[in-house]
Amino acid sequence: MICHKCHQAEYEDIVTQYKMECQNRLFNFENVPAKKCPQCEHLFIEESVIRTLLFRTQKVNQCPGIAYHKAKWGPELEEEALQAKTGNTEPDTRDSLNKVIRYIDKNKKRLQDTKTTKKNILKLFKWTFDQETGVKKDHVVNEILLKIRERQQGVSTFACKTTPTAAFDTFEYILAVTEEDAWFFARHDTTAPIYHLI
Repeated sequence: MICHKCHQAEYEDIVTQYKMECQNRLFNFENVPAKKCPQCEHLFIEESVIRTLLFRTQKVNQCPGIAYHKAKWGPELEEEALQAKTGNTEPDTRDSLNKVIRYIDKNKKRLQDTKTTKKNILKLFKWTFDQETGVKKDHVVNEILLKIRERQQGVSTFACKTTPTAAFDTFEYILAVTEEDAWFFARHDTTAPIYHLI
């Protein structure tokens, strides 16, 4: 492909770092495939790649409490690219809720009832604050309580970067709220209980 800027040379394939800001959140992508002109050094990133990065920003923006997100281009992002190509960039909340309820139904042995109090929900988190953003779990718990009290139906994801010595790189928690019920569980740990918040 001839350079769009100087029209003198063909682009060479490279990988680069790409930063973007979306909804007051900073995204830092590494090893992003791009093209660079050896003549004028014009950098060009294809539309399909940008669409994939935007797809990731949309996913992360659904997670409260994340101000900075870092990711490397790889199989996970490429899989998201396939989803983006099918046009499924906007998640169907109702479908997500149905999937979560089916998952809970299949794992009934893990269900535990617990009262919906701030103290109880604070105990369910295995972290104190996000290692990258410094957001404290107390802030996230307030958001959870608000969603339950106001019956904000749907699925919410709460992600947190852990310390280098932790068993999991990221802690990810799911809150599912229906008209009558609320459930909370750790997506990263399939052995942990699924809490039925009553």
